[in-house]
Amino acid sequence: LESVRPGPASDPESQIGPLIDNASVARVDAAVEAALAGGAKALVRGGPSKRPELAGGAFYHPTLLAVPDSSLPIVQEETFGPVQTVQVFDTEAEAVALANDTEYGLSACVWSGDVNRPLRLARQLDAGLISVNSWANLTVEFEEGGFKSSGVGRLGGLASVEDFLEYKQITQDYAPPTG
Repeated sequence: LESVRPGPASDPESQIGPLIDNASVARVDAAVEAALAGGAKALVRGGPSKRPELAGGAFYHPTLLAVPDSSLPIVQEETFGPVQTVQVFDTEAEAVALANDTEYGLSACVWSGDVNRPLRLARQLDAGLISVNSWANLTVEFEEGGFKSSGVGRLGGLASVEDFLEYKQITQDYAPPTG
């Protein structure tokens, strides 16, 4: 992560683009600082870019944090920046509990050399997209969307059409009026 090079999309040497604006850079960095103050340990401490050629841009170098537990906001909230947290677990059950211990559930990844483990774990994860031995394997043929607070709306596939439809039920009584 330390070698990942932020930069504009027009630069072929860039490996990661900017955040949406400088306010987002400040927000992400404040979340990282709060996590560090709360007991997280920086394995890689990126942060706002200090490279002169990126001055004024919303560039943020990736950060990797080891967190002591799931209660930190950096774990519980969606950061929307190049920040990753790492938590240690001993059992599959503990890994699933840690992964599900958030109000969000957009996506998850399961990495394993065991052919049976990923599917077994994926069935237990509260996430709308689960990639095995990869990250965010999106397919346009299938719906994309999350669970819990990440579960609003769907993209792709037939389910995404539902957002553009309105159903109406009309009934009519064909029995002749009695009187």
